[in-house]
Amino acid sequence: MSTARSWLPANTAMPRVALGALADLVDAWSQAWFPARAMRVAGAFTRIAQPQRELGKTVWHRCEGGLAIGASPGATASLGGGVLGIALKGPERPHADLLLLERLGGAALDDLKLRMAAIFKLPRGAAWSAGEGGGREGEAVQRLEIADPERKAVLRLELGETLFAAFVRASLPAPPASPKLGDPAQAFASLPVRLSAALGTCRISVAELAGLAQGDVLVLDRETGGPLPLALGGTALARGRCTVIQAGDALALEIVQAPIG
Repeated sequence: MSTARSWLPANTAMPRVALGALADLVDAWSQAWFPARAMRVAGAFTRIAQPQRELGKTVWHRCEGGLAIGASPGATASLGGGVLGIALKGPERPHADLLLLERLGGAALDDLKLRMAAIFKLPRGAAWSAGEGGGREGEAVQRLEIADPERKAVLRLELGETLFAAFVRASLPAPPASPKLGDPAQAFASLPVRLSAALGTCRISVAELAGLAQGDVLVLDRETGGPLPLALGGTALARGRCTVIQAGDALALEIVQAPIG
């Protein structure tokens, strides 16, 4: 049994409203952790057809559902330095200091994971795993960079195509409501129909039909002296009766039971 999945053309661009929501999320996260060194979304999403061949040294934090956040080696400590407003350039720092920076940067990264999981509506408590390398073999991804004030990429956001499609679809405006259908009775009120009396039928063979001549008499299956069924387009109706009366020099139908009641 196959499983249906969301699909979008390869050149689909993230709607501005959706990209704006992500940019606002990153801004809020950056203000919470790095008020003196704000980070911003850089550019737009780019489709990567073979991510497993790129960024081999990047450490990817992958979440169930197609979300991943990538950082270069040492980026977690750099994030910790940003929390304290210090740069890691310069003399080598003591091991204890590096552990503290790693812990602070890890907390900031964990907060970003929670915010990202929420905006993409991933299940609460979804498992994260860390590892190097790009995406899974044969799977394209959509990638977005998060950069520092010097526009140097600090983190990378990756979305699997199914998650990307779901996020795009959820950000689009609802389709306009369909106009109300008209009343069928009013719609068909002016339609002309052919109404007649079903006088009756008889069954004959093809040979008898071919041999009919002027003056021959065919016996019908009902008497014509009483009420007759009304016929619409030659087909007798389930309701409706009429009689055939003389109206001047012509014959007319007199309704004795309405066809609709």
